[in-house]
Amino acid sequence: MAVSIIESALADLIVEAKTISVANGYRNDPVAVENIFKEISQVMDFPHVMVFFNDGLVDAFNDAKTSFTEHVEVHVSGYIKGESDELTNMGESLLHDFKKMLAGFVSKYINTVNKGYHIQGRESMLHTWRMIPYISKTNGVVGISFTIKTRTVDSSFG
Repeated sequence: MAVSIIESALADLIVEAKTISVANGYRNDPVAVENIFKEISQVMDFPHVMVFFNDGLVDAFNDAKTSFTEHVEVHVSGYIKGESDELTNMGESLLHDFKKMLAGFVSKYINTVNKGYHIQGRESMLHTWRMIPYISKTNGVVGISFTIKTRTVDSSFG
């Protein structure tokens, strides 16, 4: 079975997110990078990074309705844990790593036509968010959201 463009985009994002480490010039060493959302109660080790897709929109752009573009909402989120007075700095540090990772991701794939997708940076903004503290005084969550757009998908949903 062939991999869809969206599945390929998720796999590429996971690979890029797994490069986040102090050894690679980032500020954090996540203990896990997963392609699924988890509740904080399911996470035991921190920082914990999740890359997952949310709602999407499919647009037909020809009269026969056989060619489409898809716009999919993407979230890169990370749980942190620490003393309450450290959480803000920890959160900003992890958020900085997410922005740096996305910059690397965009520059790596921007001219790769055969990938079939791109981040809608010029058409829609990247959205950062923070919830510090989250649930308790020692946990926090930060993230960055954006939209990935497939360039063209034909009736086979390649």
